[in-house]
Amino acid sequence: MIYLIGTGQMAIDYAKVLKELRTPLIVIGRGASSANKFYESTQIKPEVGGLQQFLKDKVIEPDSKVIVATGTESLMSCLLKLIKQENISDILIEKPAAISITELLENEEALLGSNKNIFIG
Repeated sequence: MIYLIGTGQMAIDYAKVLKELRTPLIVIGRGASSANKFYESTQIKPEVGGLQQFLKDKVIEPDSKVIVATGTESLMSCLLKLIKQENISDILIEKPAAISITELLENEEALLGSNKNIFIG
């Protein structure tokens, strides 16, 4: 399973490609407005309420992969939540992955200590 975090234009582009490839996909967004725009563009209905709520309410399927395509301000916070999830093997996070080099360095230990394969797109 692939989980796509975000419902903006970058997430729409990912979803269109994954849909064309017939890849099982769960989309997680925050608000209803952006989720509706996402649905209009892709015909895929996102889960709303944000990543933290989703992780509280649902279980990530084993051997899952995640694409993080949120706004820059929330990339790192999403990544830090995802590396704690057992069933995720690979994470692709959109660039720049952090709002600054300082934010990246502040989280270096947590990221390097993770057993996840993390890629920056």
